[in-house]
Amino acid sequence: MLDDLFETEPVFCQSLKWLLENEVGEDSDFDFTVTKEGFGTTEIIELIPNGKYISVTDDNKDLYVSLQVQWRVNGSIMDQINAMRCGFSELIPTPHVSVFTPEELLLLLNGKSQI
Repeated sequence: MLDDLFETEPVFCQSLKWLLENEVGEDSDFDFTVTKEGFGTTEIIELIPNGKYISVTDDNKDLYVSLQVQWRVNGSIMDQINAMRCGFSELIPTPHVSVFTPEELLLLLNGKSQI
């Protein structure tokens, strides 16, 4: 998933790759949190329970990178996804949509790419 994110976030991905390829010192400033900024506010999000108290080490850096990527791809836009889902369900009630597979729904919404 890191390679997929590289196209849109190259600097972020290079930093994570560097972390994976190098030794993490015992005095690392990394912990299992991300900082979410928006509308003049800053919020610390813990990637795992008590993440602000867990330092990144060589033993857990793979998990850290995985969680960072998951957050960047999914978690950071969850509010927008939920708003879109809510708006969509106002137009088409969920019971009416749930009968379709994801592929069928994609075809209904977008049509065929080639006719």
